[in-house]
Amino acid sequence: MLKPVLTANLTTMLLTRHENDDELRAIMHKYETDPIFYPIWHSIKFELEQAFPNTKLTLYSCPMGNSELLIAFKKNRITNNCFVLYCNGDLDAEQVNEALNELCQLHTRDKETLFIGEERITKAVSSYFAETTPSETTTPYPCKLFYMNQEQINSVRELTLPKLPPGYELGSADPEKDAELITKTWRHSRQNEVEQTR
Repeated sequence: MLKPVLTANLTTMLLTRHENDDELRAIMHKYETDPIFYPIWHSIKFELEQAFPNTKLTLYSCPMGNSELLIAFKKNRITNNCFVLYCNGDLDAEQVNEALNELCQLHTRDKETLFIGEERITKAVSSYFAETTPSETTTPYPCKLFYMNQEQINSVRELTLPKLPPGYELGSADPEKDAELITKTWRHSRQNEVEQTR
């Protein structure tokens, strides 16, 4: 288990745990117009639908002045656990460290733990672990998420597809085959993760 440098008094916690469906729905709807929130939005949606029976979501919030930090802990019985982070405003570095300290006392980390969030948040997480566990390394893997609103989706549907170069053809998706292929080629995939991809 991680031994944080910072100490937390768990009787006066910064993190609030959101457990019941009504709380999860309220948070889901509170930030649903912010595309940066979508990874947590989908995590909540999947939890409410019980879409991934091997994954259990625990959601925490932490007030930061006029902002709120949300941390979704996704415990998976088949693959590694992961944390998804979101903040709707300014980050307070000291409060982020305190929140992570509490989180580390509540949940053990796997040898390789994935933290997903905006770059400014994942940099704060990396700084925290560099300070608390300098013997461990953190490796950033920047990713871009792209979302379209309904107007953009409709616009794309009306586009005329360009002629493809010789030897290429436009196929259709086959979730069974595609999930297998995507999972095999993703460097971070683990055994039995094809269901997660599908």
